[in-house]
Amino acid sequence: MTIFMKNLLLIFSIFSFSTLLKAQTVNVTVSNVGIVSNALQFDIYLSATSGTLYLGDADIRFTFNTANFTSATFTEVTGYSDLTIFYAPNPTIVNGNVLTINIPGVTPSSGTFSSRVSAISSTPVRLGRYQLTTISNPNGTAGLSCGTMAINTYANTSPFNETVIPQGSITCSPSNVPLPVELLSLQAQNQGKTNLLTWQTATEKDNDGFQVQRSADANLFETMGYVKGHGTTTVTQNYNFTDSTPLNITYYRLRQVDVNGNESFSNTVSVVSESKMSVQVFPNPAEGILNIQFNDEKEQNTEIVMFDNLGRTVYHYTFTSRIGQNHLFFGTQQFAAGIYSLKINQGIATTVEQIVIR
Repeated sequence: MTIFMKNLLLIFSIFSFSTLLKAQTVNVTVSNVGIVSNALQFDIYLSATSGTLYLGDADIRFTFNTANFTSATFTEVTGYSDLTIFYAPNPTIVNGNVLTINIPGVTPSSGTFSSRVSAISSTPVRLGRYQLTTISNPNGTAGLSCGTMAINTYANTSPFNETVIPQGSITCSPSNVPLPVELLSLQAQNQGKTNLLTWQTATEKDNDGFQVQRSADANLFETMGYVKGHGTTTVTQNYNFTDSTPLNITYYRLRQVDVNGNESFSNTVSVVSESKMSVQVFPNPAEGILNIQFNDEKEQNTEIVMFDNLGRTVYHYTFTSRIGQNHLFFGTQQFAAGIYSLKINQGIATTVEQIVIR
């Protein structure tokens, strides 16, 4: 191959590589919008169109309709971020109507890069859950619109240089969300063999109804039933739903749907039911070996599932229990230190235990 052809091939390769870089886009989306105690709550997610990016410094900005809020404040609801603990997002309101989330970058290093720096891929990563108070006009809209975004990313090899994502490569999908339902309260109460869920609304606009959802771990929810709403009303409305097959510890939330298909989620409540099986998990905290012990009155399919604090399944085992005492154990060396949820399923009977692994 001639030198001319080699140079031409090199130029073509550089051009192709730079084109791929330009094609990389960061998507900012808003979802899980809901009203809790007269405040608007919503989740913000980041994702990449292709490949993997590594989050550096960032400023995420939205504007909102100040006419429908009084003495507005903007804060983070703790416990909902997928970012590593080394990030410390700071939500503020700038110039009266600009919701700003400043994310200081972390300090990457060769030995701890993957544990310190959050990766962004095509699977959305939740930046966090945020709350805007106080709603003054529940019949209005939040008026969320994209502001000017600034997102930097790290290279994943030393010296971990930061790259600025161009404005044209940041897409944003907020929602000019209606404020369809002002939820006054949501409560769950055990009544022996059943759980009673009750809630109350102050106002409703175009409200089709509520999906009642439950979870064993407050992460993965399933829909139990549907309760029809009252459309548009300014009169206080009371609702209830009975769960006839509750779990040992059950988490509930409402998915409100309006007539146009828009949705929002309530806060999550929990209730402890009458124990369906006596389970011992020891030692807790566990270091090396974790024991699970329970008595059973019959042979039946039993499932043991363990989730990490992000709701990911890290252990799964299915077996047939025996009459009398059952004793299982497994090593914990394969798991990172942290807090886990251990769920034991036997038909409709479920027990959830929180464990700490060191």
